[in-house]
Order: sequence, then structure tokens, then C-alpha cells
Amino acid sequence: MPGQVILETVNIRKSFGEHTAVKGINLRLNEGTVHAAIGPNGAGKTTLFNLLTGVYKPDKGSVFFKGKDITRKSQADRVRMGVARCFQKTNIFRGLSVFDNVYVAALRATRSAKFLLLGSTHGEKAAMELADQVLARVGLSEQRHREAQTIPYGDQRILDVAMALACEPQLLLLDEMTSGLSAGEIEKAIDIINGLSKTQTILLIEHNMNVVMSIADTITVINFGEVIAEGNSEEIKTNTRVQEAYFGGIL
Repeated sequence: MPGQVILETVNIRKSFGEHTAVKGINLRLNEGTVHAAIGPNGAGKTTLFNLLTGVYKPDKGSVFFKGKDITRKSQADRVRMGVARCFQKTNIFRGLSVFDNVYVAALRATRSAKFLLLGSTHGEKAAMELADQVLARVGLSEQRHREAQTIPYGDQRILDVAMALACEPQLLLLDEMTSGLSAGEIEKAIDIINGLSKTQTILLIEHNMNVVMSIADTITVINFGEVIAEGNSEEIKTNTRVQEAYFGGIL
């Protein structure tokens, strides 16, 4: 069941020169849900993600995580607080093994107090155990020794997710996870997202409407930097403004 609000934005705005990419968006994510942000290309979705994760700072407005104002917090601070992200393009270390990719991410996360208190040796052991747990969770254990660049592209996307999970986030942001995947790989990605949603709140950007409609509890539609609709899959399918934004179409 959905819990309390875990992430909230209040009238956040971001401009680049004369172009305003995000125009006063108010967004609320409930803990324990899968929330999708959709919209045509150029709608402002990735800029919104960058504002949520600290890549950009808003020109106006605020971002709150678990009731705390994180508007001016760095990307690293947000990760330590429990916000992790996967990018639209895979962000893996291609020359390292699958295991070492996740281990490096776990080591980075273990610089926080929990593992520093254990000392370096115990901290490294804890990071290794965490990496093994994450790989098992996303179904990559059997490929742990393979070089990351040699595994299928769909598994590389999942490895990117595993690296984010190694930071032990409470909120996981997925940017176009299914982009470029085959039908079989998309089904695998959906299964993984459904599994992750049992322990993580998930916010995703996604162009594949079949994916969105099948897994999202709440859908926010953005167009020209503004929220034009929000609701469940049935409400979004029948929304006139959404249909117009997609040129009459793909929903």
C-alpha cells in the first residue's frame, strides 16, 4: 500500500537562456509506488530528473525528500540520503567485470558512516557481500565474472540498475530503462522493476507506453515543461490533453 510522501517538488523552474525547460512543476511521489513521468520529446522530463538528483539547481522552487529540503544538496549528498539514479545511456565501466562494476558502486556507497565504522577491511567485505546480493536480485550472478562490455545490451542496462541499487536507495530513478531493448529484454526489465518496487519507491521516465501502463501506479504527463495531466493508466488513456500532446495518438 502507498505510504507517505517521499519526494515532493514545489513550483520548480529551470531555464537555459531564453528557453524554460521546467515551468513550475509540482510533483508528489508516495512511498512504495511506481510513478512514471511521460511526455513527448523535449517535454522537460530529463531536466526534471536532473533537478531531482542535483545535476541542476532550480532557478526557483524547492525539492523535498522525506520532508527535508534538498534543493541545494549535491548529487553525492542525495545518494547518501537515499536517492539513486540510472541514466538514459548506460553508465557502466565497460572494461571491468560485472561484479567489479557493482562492487565499485558499493564501495562508493560504503564511504558513508555505516561501513566506515567497520574499518577498511570489514568495509570492503561488506561491499563485496552487498554486490553479490544486488547481482542475485537482478539476475546477473551467473555473469559476475564477465567483462561488462561483453554482456548483452539489455543486461548492461540491468547492470546500470544494479550499480544504483548498490547505493541502497529508498528512491530509485530510472531514465528510459527499456530504450533500445528487444521485446524479450523489455519483459525482463518489467519483471525486475516489479520486483524492485517491493522495496524501493520508483520514479521512471519511459517512452514505451505498454511498459508505463503495465507497471505505473501513477502517471504524470509533462508537455512543454508543465504538468498537463496526472492519474492512473485509465485516467491518462482517456485524457484529451494527453491525446493532443501525443498528436492524437499513441495511447
